[in-house]
Amino acid sequence: MNYQARPAWRNDWMLILLIVACFVASLALGSEFDPLANYLPLLALPLIGVVAYRHYVWLYTVDEQKIESRRGIIARHLEMIRIEDLRNVSADQTIWQRLFMLGDVGFSSAGSGGIEVFFRGISRPVVLKNRVEQAQRELSSV
Repeated sequence: MNYQARPAWRNDWMLILLIVACFVASLALGSEFDPLANYLPLLALPLIGVVAYRHYVWLYTVDEQKIESRRGIIARHLEMIRIEDLRNVSADQTIWQRLFMLGDVGFSSAGSGGIEVFFRGISRPVVLKNRVEQAQRELSSV
């Protein structure tokens, strides 16, 4: 099983909507009537940075031996768990995530009390959960 994903763009739909609203409000107000309209696009810049950071810098992978979550540009945060040590796979979806076919998947091992590896905002999380559980069954039956 080879799986590689990044957080889906539609996972940040609220931030993207806010970015678009900043630009639309700036155009609607016009700089002649309201000088603050020139600064509205500047408010969107940090939001654009957050959305781009989440999408391009977070990487989730699953292969035959391990599950890995990688984040960071300069400083790296890497979480990894071996499939043979996997104890629990959980898929969580809010109502909005279900509407957009998104969700979060958490993986925990027998040696820990909590979730060790977390995939945030991926497409079709239940499908991934089922595929990982199938890979775990195949590995344990060998």
